[in-house]
Amino acid sequence: MRCKERYATTQLTKGLKAAKAFNAVTRKALFKVRNKYGNKKQTADGYTFDSKAELLRYDELQLLEKCARIHDLKVHPELIVTVSGPTVKHIPVCKVILDFSYYDGPSDQVVFEDVKGRDNPLSRLKRKLVEAQYGIKVQLITKGRR
Repeated sequence: MRCKERYATTQLTKGLKAAKAFNAVTRKALFKVRNKYGNKKQTADGYTFDSKAELLRYDELQLLEKCARIHDLKVHPELIVTVSGPTVKHIPVCKVILDFSYYDGPSDQVVFEDVKGRDNPLSRLKRKLVEAQYGIKVQLITKGRR
C-alpha cells in the first residue's frame, strides 16, 4: 500500500508541475503582457529599447556622433551602486542601467542620459544614488525636452 501511495503522490506532483508550466505558457499566449506605461519595445542595430522615445533619442545621438558633436556613444551603460561601512567595504546595493552615455564634443565631459515618458519614484531614487556615489548628474530626457 505504501508503494502505491508514494507512486500516486509522485505522479500527482509531476502532473501539477506540468500543469503549472503549461498554465504559464498559455497565460502568456492568451493574455498579452502589457508594459506599465503602455510602451512597446523597439529594436535597432542589435539593441532593444524600452520605448519609441528612447529609439528616437538613439537616432538623434547617432546623428550627433556622425557630425562629430559627440563621441564614444554607449547604449545601456551599467553603474553598480555600492555602500561601504566601517567593517565591510563595497557591498553592492543595486545595478543602475541608464539609457545612454557619451562624451560631449566641446567640453569633452561624459554625459549620462535616461529617457523617460514620465518620471517615477524608483528612477528618481536611482539617479540620486548614482549622483551620491559617482558625482554624476544624470540628465533626464522626457517627451517635451530633447
